[in-house]
Amino acid sequence: MNKPPHTNLTVTSDRRIPVALLLFRLSIFIVMFMWTLTIGALEIALLVAFIHGIAKRWTYGTVLGLHGISTLSAFKHYAAPFEGPGFFGN
Repeated sequence: MNKPPHTNLTVTSDRRIPVALLLFRLSIFIVMFMWTLTIGALEIALLVAFIHGIAKRWTYGTVLGLHGISTLSAFKHYAAPFEGPGFFGN
């Protein structure tokens, strides 16, 4: 029996998780790379290892920690973006 032609166009369920994780890593890489440009080579090396999935336990944990710290340190701006000097330069 022949397969219908439209089945070749969909992502199979066994490929969805790896594709989703790759897109997840790419999106985090893009955001953190912009912050990293001012910090230095060590964090760039960390992000390159993260995007390639090298030493996942350490790179994922470190990226999660750095992202958490940066989010918490800017939380007052997220909570009240229109008060004082913030994201919109008021």
